[in-house]
Amino acid sequence: MNDVLTFRKIYYNTLEMLVDRNYDMKQYLKNKKLIQLTNEQISQNTRLIINNKADQKVHVYFFNEKMGVNEIKVLFGELKEDKVTHIIFITKNKLTSYAKKEMNKSGRNMEIEIFYNDEMLINVTKHVLVPKHELLTEEETKLFFKKIGKKIPHIKKTDKVCRYYNGKIDQVFRIYRKNEIYYRIVTL
Repeated sequence: MNDVLTFRKIYYNTLEMLVDRNYDMKQYLKNKKLIQLTNEQISQNTRLIINNKADQKVHVYFFNEKMGVNEIKVLFGELKEDKVTHIIFITKNKLTSYAKKEMNKSGRNMEIEIFYNDEMLINVTKHVLVPKHELLTEEETKLFFKKIGKKIPHIKKTDKVCRYYNGKIDQVFRIYRKNEIYYRIVTL
């Protein structure tokens, strides 16, 4: 598959993920569908800044080149100046252990998510074998814990669907299967 088509898929799956997380995506939608981009726009769009409901921004970076320690230092210096608190990296290459250490050190007070291109080629939530998942709201979670408690089956924070929705520890997923509804609590 050529690089432009691959990137287009990754880009759209990323936008779908942000829509599913309830970010304000009006600028990328027309008639509730994602806007088609030209090849020139795709090659220029290496960074997205999206608003969420709480007026916080998430910065999404697409990297096709290797991310080394120096690139991370420069990028995080800029992000600190802009007071960024949530970053999503989508990268073609695996990060070295040195790059990960630098990212954790430089982004100490930031929420950092890393996805590799291979993970974003398909939207995991649209797979025929994956039932519909949704995160309970804070209020629903409190009521759920009051009524049922925390002794329910787990879903790991590293699960692909959990990562897709950015599930946090102790959040609860409602899972719709054929004729039943299941619940899972996010754990390490």
